Amino acid sequence: MAGARETVAESRTGGEKDARNHFAVRRGLHPRRMAPSRRSLMSRLHLSKTFESNPEAGEIIRSATTAIASILQMNQKVLPGHKRSLISRMIWKITEAHGKYNTQFCSEGALQDADDFRHDHVTTRKNLIDRLMKAPLDFESILKDAIGCTVTTDEHENLSDLADEIIGWDRYKKAGVRVFDRVEQKFRK
Repeated sequence: MAGARETVAESRTGGEKDARNHFAVRRGLHPRRMAPSRRSLMSRLHLSKTFESNPEAGEIIRSATTAIASILQMNQKVLPGHKRSLISRMIWKITEAHGKYNTQFCSEGALQDADDFRHDHVTTRKNLIDRLMKAPLDFESILKDAIGCTVTTDEHENLSDLADEIIGWDRYKKAGVRVFDRVEQKFRK
């Protein structure tokens, strides 16, 4: 432990770069191969039209779906607001199973020149949760609508401004957001 203290003390006197290197090595990373910044990762996404599946996505989705089924069965001592909050978090897990911005669908704007993305829920979480709370036995079919789409910040604001009655892909049509399917390699009609 003394060696670690000396290294930290030395890195503090050696400047910010040394401190980063120390913590990178301590976390098992090579100091010159530290993870790229969020901005550079996001910039790479809009350059690629190719979807890369996360090999663990199926397990993540199954786990979150099982959690939602259990949450829906909780007794009445659990407040509805708590159930909604827990379900909301699990919906995020489902739609981010391949990565927050590595979604099968993305807007044309995100592909072209965006450098600030948002993860949008094609069918809003509110809509999904409302439906799940009303028909808990239909959770599997309802969760098929839990789809993420990477959009620009401006597009996300436009989509969020739409009335709650407009749901799913109709929101995108109404907002004038053209969507590219990175698996099928074509724009949605």
